[in-house]
Amino acid sequence: MEDKACRVPVSPSEKPEGICLWCGRRLHYWGDANSGFCHDRVAYGRCESCGSLGQVCALTPQELGQAYSKSYWVEDGNSSLLQQLAIWYQRLILAWDHGRFLRQELGQIKGKRLLEIGPGRGDFLRWAKAQGAEVMGWERSPQAVALLHSHGLAAESVVLEEVSQWPAPTRAWDVIVGFHVLEHLVSPAEVVAALLPRLAPQGVLVLQVPRIDSFQSRLFGRRWVGLDPPRHVTVPSLKGLRKLASHLNLEETGTKQFSLRDNAFHILVSLLPSIDPHRPGCGGLKLVWLLIGSWCLQPLAILEAFAGRGGTVMMAFRKTKLPFKVDGDQ
Repeated sequence: MEDKACRVPVSPSEKPEGICLWCGRRLHYWGDANSGFCHDRVAYGRCESCGSLGQVCALTPQELGQAYSKSYWVEDGNSSLLQQLAIWYQRLILAWDHGRFLRQELGQIKGKRLLEIGPGRGDFLRWAKAQGAEVMGWERSPQAVALLHSHGLAAESVVLEEVSQWPAPTRAWDVIVGFHVLEHLVSPAEVVAALLPRLAPQGVLVLQVPRIDSFQSRLFGRRWVGLDPPRHVTVPSLKGLRKLASHLNLEETGTKQFSLRDNAFHILVSLLPSIDPHRPGCGGLKLVWLLIGSWCLQPLAILEAFAGRGGTVMMAFRKTKLPFKVDGDQ
């Protein structure tokens, strides 16, 4: 595996503490983990108030960047036939899963202005554009931005944590989405707060994250793929998300704990880490087993979500305050 220069955290015997990125309370040492993407184990703490998990002695954004391989996104032009089929399948279930949730919140997508933070390969943006939305992607990876442009999608290179360097706002967005983005950030609350002034007064913010208080997280513990150290700086609980929403004067309008794309997949990869598609060399028969295994585990994922402890949570919010302002407004 490619050598990664990840900083060593303090010794677990020192019981390090930190601050929860969702509610601001203290994190108490929970354990350390390593998913194989860097040499060193990363220490995590659990929030004393909301139960969210976060890195203590967290890596810097520069160190975190070294934990992402160049092949983190599969480029269509360099893909094998099986990888092409896997991408097609992901786009199909993404349209059904994420698209259906968005339709429930918006009514219709045609004519809406949509911003996606962290779009990666751009699967959701392609679907939304096909539905008639005006779309834009903010992605820090130059590789991903170039790929989005090659698909005819508007995209800008934006480092989300560098709020002061964001593009100047012009018109408000009807919907802003971020699927599995916030857990990668060293300042998720600040990023969400900075997005809100760019959202139209009746606009919708849709966020999806892994959930630390899920059944699968409790079952697998430090081996749970949703932890994904060191790339996941924090993994919130449902209570932590709601505390952040309350702090930012957001009204929760929809919640979905079952994801056809993600929940069973997380169970499977926690059981069999070697078939994680983000690892180098994942292709061929591994992708076939990934598909078969995920569908075999769907009943468990459905039961988990039905019990209110889904492995991921997708939430929709509307603003109650913080009106949008464009340059020149008084």
